[in-house]
Amino acid sequence: MAGTDTPGALVRDGDTVTATLPIVVLQGAELTVGEGTRLVLDRAAGTFLLSFGRTSISGAEIASGPQTDETNQDDATPVRPFLAGVGQGSLSVQDSTLSGLGYGEETYSAGVSLSGRGLFRGGDAAPMTGNTFRDLRGVVFSGVDAPVVENNTFESARGTALRLSDGAGGAVRDNTFAGTAGDHALQVSNVTGLEIARNTFRNGAGKAVRVDDASRDVTLTENFATGFGGTAFTVAEGARCTRLSYNVVTGNDGGGIRADTAGALILDGNVIADNAGPGISIAAQPSDASALVVHNTLQDNMSGIRGTGLAEVRLARNDLSAQLPRILSGDLDQLTPTYLRAARDAADARADIEIKGVSASPARALRRDAAESAFDACSQGAPA
Repeated sequence: MAGTDTPGALVRDGDTVTATLPIVVLQGAELTVGEGTRLVLDRAAGTFLLSFGRTSISGAEIASGPQTDETNQDDATPVRPFLAGVGQGSLSVQDSTLSGLGYGEETYSAGVSLSGRGLFRGGDAAPMTGNTFRDLRGVVFSGVDAPVVENNTFESARGTALRLSDGAGGAVRDNTFAGTAGDHALQVSNVTGLEIARNTFRNGAGKAVRVDDASRDVTLTENFATGFGGTAFTVAEGARCTRLSYNVVTGNDGGGIRADTAGALILDGNVIADNAGPGISIAAQPSDASALVVHNTLQDNMSGIRGTGLAEVRLARNDLSAQLPRILSGDLDQLTPTYLRAARDAADARADIEIKGVSASPARALRRDAAESAFDACSQGAPA
């Protein structure tokens, strides 16, 4: 912010610039907060940064101020500064530290938000990479296509740490979420074709990840989740064609993975252990939905696989040898003898059964690439 020293609005003291009035970047204008700059948004003055043009934050620090112990603990004044970009290309945040931002329930005041709907949709969203977000209510992408959120750290979020809604494509990769106080560390709503990969989720009050609201073709791969008060991963509210592969879900106070009123679901290669609820729970499947549960390892959960209100489920080649004595629960409990007989008859002691409603039948031959084929089929528009 070169040349910044506007009486009553922006005051520079060395590398620190303090704003005591809102900053609005108009269409056609650009603002750069560069390497080594510390921008303090005065909380008492009700400041914020709203970008309709192009705002670039790189290698900088953005903080709510003044930062004192009293201010950080003061909830009598709930309003806090925030950054909001309107238009996919309106806000770029990279390699920076942002702290103390965000309040309320509105998307624009979340802490850091980027909205791409309406007249300002044009342009590409810049990758959000290498940042530390500390004590924010959250980071929100709404109506943004192909966002990339990579190599960030989300610490002590007061709400949902990262929320993506109403978009298509993109990736959330290699991020760390720790100590989240909101309902979710990551929530994905009405998003198509999103990749969620290699993220670490540790110690949260609610869930690690929730995919909902008709999201489709979302993949969760090689993520790690532990220490959450609720179920670690939830797929719900009409989410369709969701694949969870090679994730490690352990030590959560709720269950491991839950699908509730979800469409096509593929669970393959996951390790689900030591959760206080069911390792896998499938509930209220739509009549045309199916779930493929293959090559997962479950051990020492409250129960292995729980099912209620099922349409169609395939349980194949899962390792439940350390899940005894509670292998199946809910409506599936009555199929425990069938499952054990199938396991006894299998060469590797891993059962393969097809379940429709609450009845089980001998399984058809399963292809080696069954999980990949099932995801390809549902993502190309086969029945959910």
